[in-house]
Amino acid sequence: MPKFGSRARVVSVGAAVLAGLAGIVGVVIFASPAGAWHATVHGSAKCDSSTGSWTVTYAGTSTNAGTVTVKSVTPQTAYSPTSQHVGDNGPFTIIQTGVPSTATEASITVHVAWDEQSTENGDFAASPVPLTGPCTKAATAAQPTFNNGTCTTPQPSYTIPDVEGVAYEVNGAVVAPGTHPAQPGDSITIEASAKSGYTLGGSTSKLQFTFAALPTNCAAVPTDTMPSCASPHGSYTVPATEGVTYFVNGKQTAAGTYTAKAGSTVEVTAFGSNGQALPGASSWTFRFPAATGCTAHVPAFADNTCSLQGSYTIPGTTNAHYSVNGVAVSTGTHRATAGTTLTIRASAQPGHTLAGVTAWTHTFPDLPQCAADSPPHSPNAGGSLPNTGPDVPVGKASLLAGLLALVGTALLYAGRKPSPSGRHSAR
Repeated sequence: MPKFGSRARVVSVGAAVLAGLAGIVGVVIFASPAGAWHATVHGSAKCDSSTGSWTVTYAGTSTNAGTVTVKSVTPQTAYSPTSQHVGDNGPFTIIQTGVPSTATEASITVHVAWDEQSTENGDFAASPVPLTGPCTKAATAAQPTFNNGTCTTPQPSYTIPDVEGVAYEVNGAVVAPGTHPAQPGDSITIEASAKSGYTLGGSTSKLQFTFAALPTNCAAVPTDTMPSCASPHGSYTVPATEGVTYFVNGKQTAAGTYTAKAGSTVEVTAFGSNGQALPGASSWTFRFPAATGCTAHVPAFADNTCSLQGSYTIPGTTNAHYSVNGVAVSTGTHRATAGTTLTIRASAQPGHTLAGVTAWTHTFPDLPQCAADSPPHSPNAGGSLPNTGPDVPVGKASLLAGLLALVGTALLYAGRKPSPSGRHSAR
């Protein structure tokens, strides 16, 4: 019994020792790998001036082969890749983009699933990455443009470009993008500056510009001719000017010369081809008064003689009408009967006035007693005139001359009659 008991104690001690060894082996072989299998992640940030946002790059290493996926990012923005496989002690990179410029820090948490220990997964977080300093978007200022007034575009102007992130001040006041009017002779100063969240590049110097005076010779000047003693009407000429349209008394009128009645008023206005106002002189007014100081042409009178019939001549003129004894008469020479008294009057044509003598009275004398051998010419003899004007009866002297001629012929015939005896006496 004692021996057996002693043996039993030995067995019990052996069993206890084996149990203790088994426990030690279990620690070595079966202990959790968490302390040995892990991943590390570190991040760094950089400002992207093309977008005005942060880009954060996370670099990590896994002690064992496995698949790395992104579990979360702060702030919530885009990142890539979403999943990647790494080998033992394999590195991995994850890039987070679009982090707002106003953010103060960024962070990431990754999940690793190891190939050999699919049940032993781990989450690993990077230390927060501080985002310090302004992250602004780059902006490049563009040059404004300036336009002086011209004949066809008389309004001067300047144009502010529309550039993202750039503000423009004109003479110290912010002006919106677009075209703005100016005045001839204006002097303006334009300066560009960056808007909030932007950094300005390009030319930022002040620009100063003085607008030129408007041209004054855009439209050719129309001309006019006043009524005169020779012409009862005036005229005006509309010139031909490229890019200019002329209106006469409100009606568009082509280039050319036009008649203007005496007493009328003509207003000529010039506009650009698109109806825009023109700089310089662009309106002219012409008044056409009747001609004054015009003297009527004096008619001519020719008295009758034994050989010529009396006549009067109405002159050709454009400023007067003529009448004889109250009857209108045309220009030219007209016959007049001896002993007739004629009154010729001149009256002004429309658009004219007459000065000086406008009435003439003339009496044609009776025919004288002409010699028998010099009878007056017949109406159709040389020097006679057609009966185109007021006629006057022939005087008594003409009838008496005819009777005397008949008596003289009879006496001559009687003196030559032969005597009854047939003898003639010589005297």
